[in-house]
Amino acid sequence: MSDPIAFDPPEPQELSDLLSGYDVSSLIATGGMGAVYAAKQISLDRPVAIKLLPRELGDESFREQFQAEARSMAKLNHPNLIGIYDFGQAAGMPYIVMELVEGKSLYYSCYKTAIEQRTACELIIEICEGLAHAHKAGIIHRDIKPANILLDPEAHAKIGDFGLASHSDSVGGEHMAFGTPGYVAPEILENPTAIGVPSDIFAVGVILHELLTGFIPEQPPRPASSISGSDQRLDTIIRTATRRNPRMRFQNAQDMADELRKLLPRLRKTSRSGRGSGGNTKLKLGATSKPSGPKLSRKETSGAKLARKEISEVKLTTAKPSPSRTKLATVTREKSENEETITAPAPSPAIAMADSGNWPIIRNLIIIAALIPAIIFAWGKYQEKQERIAIEEEKELREKRSKSDKAAAERNAAIAEADKKKAAEEAAKERARQLAKKHAEDIHSPSAKRTPVEELAYLKPDLANGKRERFPEGSIERGNNFLFLVDSPMTWSQAAQFAEDHGGHLATAETAADVAALASTIKTQKRAWVGGGALGRTDWGWVTGQKWLHNKPSTSLGSCAALSQSGLIKARPNGEKNPFILQWSKFGDNKGSLSAQLTRLQSTLESPSPSWPPGTVVQQNRHYLVVNRPLTWDEADLTASSGKGHLAVASDILEMNFIRDTLIAALGVDESAWLGGRRNEETWYWVTREAWKQASWQENAPDGGPNDNALHFKNDSSSPGWNDTSPDSREVEAFLIEWSNDATTFANSNEATTGDASDNNSARANVLTWRKIIRKSLVKKKEGYAKTLTENNNFVNGSLGQWYRTAPGSQQQRFGARIQKIRETLNNEEMIPETHEFRDRLPADIQKYLIRGLETQKRQRDKFDAEVTSLRTSYLSRLMRELDRLKKAGLNSEAAVIRTEIDGMGQTSESFQAHLMN
Repeated sequence: MSDPIAFDPPEPQELSDLLSGYDVSSLIATGGMGAVYAAKQISLDRPVAIKLLPRELGDESFREQFQAEARSMAKLNHPNLIGIYDFGQAAGMPYIVMELVEGKSLYYSCYKTAIEQRTACELIIEICEGLAHAHKAGIIHRDIKPANILLDPEAHAKIGDFGLASHSDSVGGEHMAFGTPGYVAPEILENPTAIGVPSDIFAVGVILHELLTGFIPEQPPRPASSISGSDQRLDTIIRTATRRNPRMRFQNAQDMADELRKLLPRLRKTSRSGRGSGGNTKLKLGATSKPSGPKLSRKETSGAKLARKEISEVKLTTAKPSPSRTKLATVTREKSENEETITAPAPSPAIAMADSGNWPIIRNLIIIAALIPAIIFAWGKYQEKQERIAIEEEKELREKRSKSDKAAAERNAAIAEADKKKAAEEAAKERARQLAKKHAEDIHSPSAKRTPVEELAYLKPDLANGKRERFPEGSIERGNNFLFLVDSPMTWSQAAQFAEDHGGHLATAETAADVAALASTIKTQKRAWVGGGALGRTDWGWVTGQKWLHNKPSTSLGSCAALSQSGLIKARPNGEKNPFILQWSKFGDNKGSLSAQLTRLQSTLESPSPSWPPGTVVQQNRHYLVVNRPLTWDEADLTASSGKGHLAVASDILEMNFIRDTLIAALGVDESAWLGGRRNEETWYWVTREAWKQASWQENAPDGGPNDNALHFKNDSSSPGWNDTSPDSREVEAFLIEWSNDATTFANSNEATTGDASDNNSARANVLTWRKIIRKSLVKKKEGYAKTLTENNNFVNGSLGQWYRTAPGSQQQRFGARIQKIRETLNNEEMIPETHEFRDRLPADIQKYLIRGLETQKRQRDKFDAEVTSLRTSYLSRLMRELDRLKKAGLNSEAAVIRTEIDGMGQTSESFQAHLMN
């Protein structure tokens, strides 16, 4: 048996985007084999239902069979069959458009409920006539059961879900289904290819028995009349329809309908309630909204029948004079499965008519005899009422218990889910700690056995430095990239930072083939993050700057791209935790890094279509991006400046609430993000110098010490809001970048002032702080660059030595001195000489090692130059923003300090490095 398909259906808006001719309004139902939506066909302005099947069912053989069946079913036109309007494929998923029936199924309406026999026969006649119409077209349903029969608001039957249906000449195929236990004919269990008209009729006979009794037939079956008191002539019809030998059944559904129609006028209303009736007098109609049409009546109660039966048994007879005692007959109520034996009051005795003058006695006896039936009838009605009251009370008690149990179950489920989520987060943190510990222990043990994730941690330094000689086991090579699925769930921002820490980025899929390749890596997970996201309100893009060529998901559910196992890209909220797919370039570069994204944005920010980083969200004319990396406040501020943005500030109450909602959705519980607020002595101010109009502090905040003068948002589970902390803290996990014109608008408004308390800060002190941060980052990058150059030289040197040791003697003698000189150069020089003379007239293998080393050296130099340029841009943007502020505030001496620092940086990367290292 194959594993069930994990079908993750698209949202209604996404399906509307895929099916341009339909306005999909809601998801009615979903399961492993498909989903059903309510929609409107725009061209004809009519309601329809759309059934969507998983992509896994869209292979060639199924597609051909699906199309043939849909065409045949579309030709059917019968009031008791659900009409088929259209069919096709949407993003590789087969779909079929059909009539929308505003009702629920017969299963819902008669579950364990015996209904009135005339109503049952009328329904079965409609089912038979609908099936007869389908059978004439050569279509066998194969799964007739109450759940596949809908009742419209007028209580007429409509057969649906021909998704299992088949042409009579195609049964037994690859996609054949066998039906539902209890309704499937016995010959199908022995030989699945025996499906035909008789097997559908067998299921209809089972349904008739179920409608009359409340249950499907037992084994061996009991006549329905013996269970529910229905007409015995119906037993014959049920027996004929459900014969074990299919040749002995009705050979045509219309024949069964005709037999029932002949019998219908002669059927009385049943007077004995069957099992499972539950005491109700009406049968539920399956309308989604309460229909105004008729309701199906249940059968009469058992008490009414008992009364009529007992009345009919009281007789008045003529006899000879009686003895002194009159013998009374006792009437005993019949005992059914769910009833106790009840002895009713004595019926009328046989009365002897005398010839002489005992008329008063005789008269009294006659009166008593006449009263006894009335007493019996009243007793029966009383018993019926008491039984009904008991059933209603029991039903009410069951409903109360059910509601109480459901509420308790929901509370327990919510508690369990919260505990599960917390435990999962703790487990994830513990796994991260253990991986870090394992990595530290095994970092110098290349022979150690590791899992793919442990191997990824082990290779992290090499991958982060652009080395691409080794990848974790399970990585997939595709074109110039390597792909790897990380099954540890993270938020989209966390996953993006994890990818960059390991030298890559979240995977991108420029073409449909790329999407399929990424989806193939998702084996058991429901979905995985990829490197795409919203670029504002409607546009979408990839972290590498590639254009988005796929359908653009609705951002109503989020702004980050997640790929389902079936290959569908959906928008999900940043804070949702999913596995994710890493991607590395073979060339060691990383076009999806945050610095690369901000560099692309900086050069296009003034254009009509800026290159916003994926995941950017919009509020009015403001854009925001959550970046998940633990930096100090000043480092976060400089990073924001590198993209000509700033740490987010709250200009008004609407923006404050939007920032709050955005961070709650993006951060994990108890995680924090820097905002653009600072404190000078007792006064809080925004770095953009906009007015501080309102605050959203946590309870008992701000509560820090004198050095806690930087603002962050904390996603506390009980009280999310602002709090203060030291700007040097690295325990703040993220920061929020904002791009807007609010600061300029405010500076030109009447609210702006020439200065505030924060202007007492020295510009020189600010410059020293920023230079210290930038210099520290530059030193770290230079050290990393020097290390990669050394490792590259060592690799080439070792390769040359290995070649020399294994080369033939003639080769050693010819090239030995030259190779030794090259190796000495590599030991003494930081970089491999790029001159042709250095590698000319050497064996091909030697040249291969040298060329490979030169290529790696160039990639590392280009990467280092780009990182230095990004640092310079960040620092320059921050200085220019401060210079502009000081000029507008009229602080010319402070502005001169900033101008001196800008001039000292020079115009090149080399002059910038020299300035910082002095």
